[in-house]
Amino acid sequence: MLQYQVIKKQDADPELLQFWRTCVGAIDPSGSPLLSPEYCDQLDAVCNDVEIGVVKNNHTHVGLLPFHRRKNFIGRPLADHVTDAHAFLTLENNFDAADWIGEFKLARFDFDHLLGPIDARFVFEIDPCYRIDLSRGFEDYLFEAGNRSKLIRQAERKQRGLIRDFGSTRFEWRTDPEETLGLLVDWKTDDLQRKGFQVPFTDWVCRLMENLAASDAIQCHGLLSGLYAGNEVAALHFGIASPTCLVSWMPCVNPKFDKYSPGSILYLELAKTAAQLGIQTIDLGRGENQTKVRLANDCTSMAIGSVCTSSFKLRALRGLFAGKRMLRSLKRSFFPR
Repeated sequence: MLQYQVIKKQDADPELLQFWRTCVGAIDPSGSPLLSPEYCDQLDAVCNDVEIGVVKNNHTHVGLLPFHRRKNFIGRPLADHVTDAHAFLTLENNFDAADWIGEFKLARFDFDHLLGPIDARFVFEIDPCYRIDLSRGFEDYLFEAGNRSKLIRQAERKQRGLIRDFGSTRFEWRTDPEETLGLLVDWKTDDLQRKGFQVPFTDWVCRLMENLAASDAIQCHGLLSGLYAGNEVAALHFGIASPTCLVSWMPCVNPKFDKYSPGSILYLELAKTAAQLGIQTIDLGRGENQTKVRLANDCTSMAIGSVCTSSFKLRALRGLFAGKRMLRSLKRSFFPR
């Protein structure tokens, strides 16, 4: 018989943490740091509202779900809209997610970057998640991507232009956050506002970034990398890294250098150094854009949807999602950016 319990992160015992890591390895072999217990620790330190739903069978762990409890008994994944991967952590392919949610005293659990198994009735849409696979080394990746995409050759040409106009370029794998984090937030905020997107830099998100950038935890730490042209910062990239996976979280460019496409140059430098350090995957995130498609040589899938205890509510949410998707499509057709 299954037993259910909701605990705080600090109450997780070593046995649960080991089961957690085993599930992450099974669900995402790349080893995403966003699914790790250490990422949950970092988040709980700034939010202090993380709960963990635990499922046992005869006192043996069979599942867990870290979540935030919002109003109206709605559960949300860790870090909500700023986390690019979440999962029902279990080794079982057939489990009743609705039972989990109900036993955790939730009416529903919404997700938009779900990895791993889930009953199809809870899925509203499947999106691609593009990745750079470095398991065969950077040179193999460069050869494969260069044959398939013009981006590699364009980046090399643009970098020559930077050197010509500014004297030199320099890549730093880990910059000083005190010097560069403020620049990243300012440039990313301006870029998102110009494009009409929501700006994610709430107080807790900024504190999370600061803590991650200062962390030296092996399984989950922030990585603020930079490309310099002469003595100026041309592009920055905030990622979250484990020993085997680098999640591309927040890239941005200095508007002054837009014409040189410094973001593409920075990604190639990231890939080169990552491969040297044994990182096998750079996760570019869910959704399509030109840069992701051109850089990627691998792709997986992520689900968007909701697990509801009420079938009526599930149908209503599915209809609402379909309506919003249609409106977005019409908006792109009539008001292209």
